[in-house]
Amino acid sequence: MDESGKPNYNDAESEYVLAAITIHESEYKHVEDELSKVKLLYYPEKDPTDVEIHATDIISRKGIFKEMDVSKRLQLMKDVLNTLGKIDCTVNCVLIRKDLLKGRVADVDNVAYKFLFERLCLTHQKLNKKLTRGEQTLNSGSFSWIRSNPNLMRR
Repeated sequence: MDESGKPNYNDAESEYVLAAITIHESEYKHVEDELSKVKLLYYPEKDPTDVEIHATDIISRKGIFKEMDVSKRLQLMKDVLNTLGKIDCTVNCVLIRKDLLKGRVADVDNVAYKFLFERLCLTHQKLNKKLTRGEQTLNSGSFSWIRSNPNLMRR
């Protein structure tokens, strides 16, 4: 899970986004290995578990990305996204318009997590039904399958 923006009303950004990538537990080791390969390409002297990849840090040249030039940082982002694109995973996200909640809800973060959890449950419920009926087997094309089925995301 990761977020973009701040969940408090005092922040200048009017939107708060919370997203999650989910994988089947049997894929965890494979995903970890693939992302470790990318990390080792850029930081061979570091233990991959010590390298955290955050787009904000890469873009704004923070932490370990401070000395990395722009072309190398862009390539790192492409490599991470290409790796994720090859993995059997599901992406869910929620966008909260804080201006619509102000004065009605005190905890924006709590609302975002509630909606994200509902989406995760609904998405996985629908995917499980399809799998048990034998209609669809998920593979590296999961992203396109989800994009081509917008009803998965409707409440």
